[in-house]
Amino acid sequence: MTYAELESFYHDLVRRARERDITCAITSGMACVHYGVAQTTKDCDLLCDPELAE
Repeated sequence: MTYAELESFYHDLVRRARERDITCAITSGMACVHYGVAQTTKDCDLLCDPELAE
């Protein structure tokens, strides 16, 4: 899987959670890449409200 595919996967995951009114955000390495603080990463941490998850 390319980095672009991986990034797209994680962003789609957050988008789908938000469509279901689940508060969710990408954190850690992927967020650093998004804001230009780091080069690349293959992991992603998500913060989600567990009361809204099914």
